[in-house]
Amino acid sequence: MDSFLQKVMKLRPKYRIELENIYGDEVQDLILKELKKKFPTLETETTPYYLHIFIPEKDRKLWTPFLAITFEDVEHGVIIRCSIGPSGKIWLPFAFVYSFLAVVILFVSIYGLTQVSLGHDASILYSLIPMLGGAAGMYLFSYLGQKKSSDSINLFNQILEGLFLDKPQTLLFRKN
Repeated sequence: MDSFLQKVMKLRPKYRIELENIYGDEVQDLILKELKKKFPTLETETTPYYLHIFIPEKDRKLWTPFLAITFEDVEHGVIIRCSIGPSGKIWLPFAFVYSFLAVVILFVSIYGLTQVSLGHDASILYSLIPMLGGAAGMYLFSYLGQKKSSDSINLFNQILEGLFLDKPQTLLFRKN
């Protein structure tokens, strides 16, 4: 059973599947055929060794995730890596704000601690409180967004289980 902290930290579920005696392009074709048969409304984007599965455009919300699947051929077969995550429309602004906050916090900390070591007024360190609060707020916002998209995440988990757990050639199915 996952602890509360482990559940909170899992913002992007990931899976790793190993199949023997079959290779990436074959698996990708099989997955596409199964998806069209079992989930005809889902949208897909494919390139060699990459597959993205989306909820239909009309049903997507801001927080709706997508399923990214990559295929890596190895000697004995293929390693399939799957991750369920947000689209770039939501991920990119979050990454930008986190990066901006990290850089500002770093420079304010360096400046403030330098002032402390020199015996000067270091009241700039008080500005770290709202910045750290903003970072925590962003994390909470992303966590709540994931909870709002739990139906989509459950659908993608069902797809993965239907594709790989029902197949006898599956050697390994584990959550990373």
